[in-house]
Amino acid sequence: MYISLNWLSDWIDLDGLSPEQIAERLTVSCAEVEGLVHETRPTDRAVAARVLSVEPGADGGSRLSLDLGGGARAQATSRGRGVAVGDVVVLAREGFSRPDGAARAPDALVSFADLGLGEDDAPILCPRDAAPGTPLSEWIPARDTLVEIDNKSITHRPDLWGHHGFARELGAILRRPLAPLDLADLARLGDLPEVPLANEGGADCEVLTALALDVEEQPRTPLLVQARLARLGVRPMGLLVDAGNYVMLEMGQPTHAYDRDRVGSLAVRPAGALATFVTLDGRERTLAPEDLMVFDGAVPVGIAGIMGGRDSAIGAGTRRVVVEAAQFRAARVRRTAARLGLRTEASQRFEKSLPPAFATVAQARILRVLEAWGAAPRAASRLGVRGEPGLGIRRIAMPAAEIARTAGADIPDSEIDRILGALGFEVAREGEVLEVGVPPHRSRQDIGLPIDVVEEVLRVHGYANVAPQLPRARIAPVDPNPDQVRQRRIRRLLSFGQGWAEVQTYLWTDDAWLREIGYDPQGVLRLRNPIAPDKGRLRTTLVPNLLKVAGDNAGHHADVAVYEIGRVVLAGAPPHAEVERIAGVSLRAGRDDGLEAHYREVKGAVERIVAATGRGALRTIPIEEPDPGLPWQLPDLAAELADDTGPIGTIGVLHGPIRDRVAPGRQIVWFELALDRLTRESYPTGRFEAFSEYPGSTQDFSVLWRPERGWGALEQVLDGFAHPLVARRELVQTYRGKGLEKGLEKGLAPGTQSYTIRYTLADRDRTLDGEDLERFRGAFLAFLETRDVALR
Repeated sequence: MYISLNWLSDWIDLDGLSPEQIAERLTVSCAEVEGLVHETRPTDRAVAARVLSVEPGADGGSRLSLDLGGGARAQATSRGRGVAVGDVVVLAREGFSRPDGAARAPDALVSFADLGLGEDDAPILCPRDAAPGTPLSEWIPARDTLVEIDNKSITHRPDLWGHHGFARELGAILRRPLAPLDLADLARLGDLPEVPLANEGGADCEVLTALALDVEEQPRTPLLVQARLARLGVRPMGLLVDAGNYVMLEMGQPTHAYDRDRVGSLAVRPAGALATFVTLDGRERTLAPEDLMVFDGAVPVGIAGIMGGRDSAIGAGTRRVVVEAAQFRAARVRRTAARLGLRTEASQRFEKSLPPAFATVAQARILRVLEAWGAAPRAASRLGVRGEPGLGIRRIAMPAAEIARTAGADIPDSEIDRILGALGFEVAREGEVLEVGVPPHRSRQDIGLPIDVVEEVLRVHGYANVAPQLPRARIAPVDPNPDQVRQRRIRRLLSFGQGWAEVQTYLWTDDAWLREIGYDPQGVLRLRNPIAPDKGRLRTTLVPNLLKVAGDNAGHHADVAVYEIGRVVLAGAPPHAEVERIAGVSLRAGRDDGLEAHYREVKGAVERIVAATGRGALRTIPIEEPDPGLPWQLPDLAAELADDTGPIGTIGVLHGPIRDRVAPGRQIVWFELALDRLTRESYPTGRFEAFSEYPGSTQDFSVLWRPERGWGALEQVLDGFAHPLVARRELVQTYRGKGLEKGLEKGLAPGTQSYTIRYTLADRDRTLDGEDLERFRGAFLAFLETRDVALR
């Protein structure tokens, strides 16, 4: 963005300062200056000349006789747009040359293109009462400097998207008075009727204002105004349009004027069923239902915050207008402009969340400039307002010592009050409390907290004026955070010990993926402003997102093992619960007859997680009736995980259609644990139990069991056997294949699997002998008989 120093001088005295000094002060205290453009235009080498006569000339042009004042006369030729007797044109004099270096013959008529101000090559027309012989520099200064501002540095400062905002900043920085904007008194219009208004935009339109104006004629826009607009890349379009553009560049508030002979009312609402709209540039735009539009009744007249329509445009003959000024939600304007590929001067400013008060101020300013430019405007309505005008003062209370404490420097109260006052803030002190009134021209996104006020003071006071010093801090041991300790242990175990990859997925779900796997969560929280329409539901489980990640990677790796430690959101009475979970998904290439080994490997990783967090032994409890709303919990293929305190999670295997949607032909095992159930002391007190002085022994038994019943069910059976010599029990291996025919003779179905169980036996008071081992064996076999479990 460019700022003209000549234009800034309308409100602040910049005498005695070079452009380089101004740029340096702005960069240090306000916004980054990317460069300076020093401009010289030959306006001091051209003069006003009154047309005395017009005669036909060659090539369709005209021969003009001109009065240069003081009795001097000149002849000139005019091409293009004609001029009439009595017009005051601009004549080049000796030494006139275009800014691009091209020479211009003396006594040639001068256009804005000759001055390097746009492409209009029609002769410049001066005010009709201009005295012949007056240098053009009386209206258009020969020299100016444009300050190039880095747009990124003012994204949070919508008040700086106009010249007056920068003048206010320089006034505070340079300790120089600021002249206010000259505004018309809209209160005097209170007895007039309103333009019919309707704000149906909801949160997308914070405030909508309208003012109806009539003019007897449209005089030519003042030369200085035309030059300023052209210097900043805005083409002069006629007085009524130029007024709105000029005010936008002055204060940052876009407005739009509609021809009131074509538009009698204004309503803001979504496009809905409206499919297309033809904008001012004559192009047909394809609309989305959520695009915000301006309507006259049922007729669309503008894309809100971006561009008006072709059919309601102002022309040279327009005498009746309705001026609209509003505040549209930044995100709504940004999305529509990006989708349409239509980024305008207006949309760039609306995307910065302009203060709502600007809408009212802009209306008063437009009326005033039309008066100053000789249009003699007559108000045909009072100012209509729908929504929150935002003209009030917002209050922020803070400790009076907060600024000095944060800065680490003693800034006098008088200096704090001066800076805040120069920036437009109100200041009141009562005891140890500083109350700051935030002016309407500062947005809520910009100033909302005490630290924002501190920043305002420090940047204008000057960071260089604060002596650098290291902060004082008390060094003391920090108690370990049990949640972090637990998560670090789990990450080390899974990432380094098991070779699993940690991933991070979004807190929301993808509805398209949920439909694909047949999952439709109910009673969940939804985002008010999702990144996309199908990504608005907050997750209550980590499993669906991890299945998506694992499936997406299945095409690149034969085996995939991923896990996530993250939050899920459980809906309820506010505040809603956010809880930590850990979940994992393991994909493996191979036949289904190796699935149990894969499952046991994943379950072993879960057991190590539980052990690493200081819990008791992990138990697996088959889920007899899985939740039908959770499609990954399949009958006979899902189990509940529990330790000595109760349930802590679930584990399972995918099979059938859902497996084919995730990764066809792969073995898929998943688990999910509630981290809050794994809370124990970060560093529990160590316990030591002496080893037995007497050697023990082991006994292995291979039992036959249907694998679909699950290892958890077999564990439950084995838990029913108690013997004083048992020190430990463990699963050694499983086997399915040749040699199990005897199991079929005992009534077991094909597919029966052998599970080898190892018992470690010991006695603390003596060495075990053969009789001890034989008695144990007999007791265990008798137990198996009572439970109808066959020994291989």
